[in-house]
Amino acid sequence: MRQRKVKDLETKYEAYDDILVYDPCSLRGAWRAADEPDRELYIEIGCGKGKFIAELAAREPEHLFVAVEGNRSVLLRALEKVRQAGLTNVRFVPHFIEDITEWFGPGEVSGIYLNFSDPLPKSYGAKKRLTHRSKFAQYFEILDADGIVTFKTDNTDLFEFTIYEVLASDLAILELIRDLHGSGLAEDDIKTEYEAKFSGLGEKIKRIKVGRKPAVHGGRPEDGETMERKLTKTIFAAVNGRLLPEDEAAAAAEAQRTLAKTAVFNRYYGAVRVSGGHAAAVMTAVSNYTCPGDKVLIPADCTYKYNNIAMERGRGVETFRLEGEDRLADLEYKIRKLLRIQDRVLIVLREVLDCTAREGFGEYACVYEPEDLARILQTLNEAPQDKKVTLLIDFTVKPGEDDEAEDVGIDLKPFDGLNDNVLLLLASERQLTGVAGTEEIRDEFLRFTSFTAEACGL
Repeated sequence: MRQRKVKDLETKYEAYDDILVYDPCSLRGAWRAADEPDRELYIEIGCGKGKFIAELAAREPEHLFVAVEGNRSVLLRALEKVRQAGLTNVRFVPHFIEDITEWFGPGEVSGIYLNFSDPLPKSYGAKKRLTHRSKFAQYFEILDADGIVTFKTDNTDLFEFTIYEVLASDLAILELIRDLHGSGLAEDDIKTEYEAKFSGLGEKIKRIKVGRKPAVHGGRPEDGETMERKLTKTIFAAVNGRLLPEDEAAAAAEAQRTLAKTAVFNRYYGAVRVSGGHAAAVMTAVSNYTCPGDKVLIPADCTYKYNNIAMERGRGVETFRLEGEDRLADLEYKIRKLLRIQDRVLIVLREVLDCTAREGFGEYACVYEPEDLARILQTLNEAPQDKKVTLLIDFTVKPGEDDEAEDVGIDLKPFDGLNDNVLLLLASERQLTGVAGTEEIRDEFLRFTSFTAEACGL
């Protein structure tokens, strides 16, 4: 039943002036009390009659909560619940929200709750939905590094819409449940009034939790952070995308012969070693470093190999020529074209590196002339800092006289000048064990190494 308009509403609101915030913009960046700067701040957008926010605030008194609700007659019930419970850690904003970044500063918020938001089923209302990609961009501007958006709904269409918006936003789905109360995971769930009613009628409640993807274009271990902890926190299984569990960290630390991501010359490089050949390396890069709807830049002679990989993951392809006097100009034009229309660009180059297996560290060689490669790298460095560029060099190892040699090394120094927003990925079916250079460089190469699941035998 729709809430009727309450008479003398403004008069009734006067009793709650101490917990009402009529001008949220004035508190931007300063919501937490000066004497409690470490207090975590959480927001519920669309708090309704307040059952959820009142129970959550009572459960977590050490945190501060801000509840937003534009229907002031409905909000009065939430104010009454919080007052009756004697809670002092909740503030209410009696407005509908347009741009949440006007109310909260960057990194100021630890979590956002969206409970049974209006589905706005008409197509022209999509941009106003609270889980539209433009809204997610706002949320993750104000959320801290570990911030999470938790969304619950009984509307299947809105739930499916939200999944696609999360993927399009290049965010991580941390939890996805299509029947919350039938899953055995609802023990700690706080039911809203709406949820209690409709779940009791047999409606399936869906929940999704959304966070940031771990950084892949840079980052070093924090001061004092152990190698094992670094592995646990940041390493991807290059083939299947699974994080290594805690108890595998020690095993990974011993697997320093196959390299997945390493810091050399004070920046990060990646290496993908796969058992499925070059196509598997491209599959990994497309999945991890591009967004649905993006185009992947590939050599024209590889279209038949990589087109289906891209299409199956909701990506397109753009090709560049490998022959002719203007081949470099064509590649440069395609790179700049994609940088204009998308935020992440993956470029696949083949046979740029020619490595020879032998004792010690191998030599660096290039199918392109050195000045050609330098020109390509300079084009990548022209990318704006807010763009993420991934260069996948897909190369073939040519064994030397000893076909049984296991060590293959490459000299990464020509790539040292790449900007921080450009990630270099190396793909080979042979094992990479190091880079050419001084002993100090080789030590750094191993010290900041992370590994694929394959390196641990997973």
